[in-house]
Amino acid sequence: MKAFTIVDQNTGTLRPTEVPAPPDPADHQVQLELIGTSINPIDPLVAQGYGAPLLNTKRQVPLIPGRDAVARVADVGKGVTDLRPGQRVLVSASPRTGGTYADGLRGAN
Repeated sequence: MKAFTIVDQNTGTLRPTEVPAPPDPADHQVQLELIGTSINPIDPLVAQGYGAPLLNTKRQVPLIPGRDAVARVADVGKGVTDLRPGQRVLVSASPRTGGTYADGLRGAN
């Protein structure tokens, strides 16, 4: 899948990258297809390492940033009863995981 990733937290460089697609959703998880995302004022700061000791304790790059998005449910795991494939949803990703700068997302229900 395509994603914008932080490849260098010293410069805040974001680069379009091909990354492995998330696996099929596990129990109580959903697979999402991105429709649109926002660029929050804090995203460029995070790309430059802001909050890394707190938000990215392992300081791993590449990272996929992004906090919120609109997506379509692509698949649901066992135990998901309130969402169905094709449904549009608002996404609010954890500051520790981010991930809305990618084609496909996986999230907990």
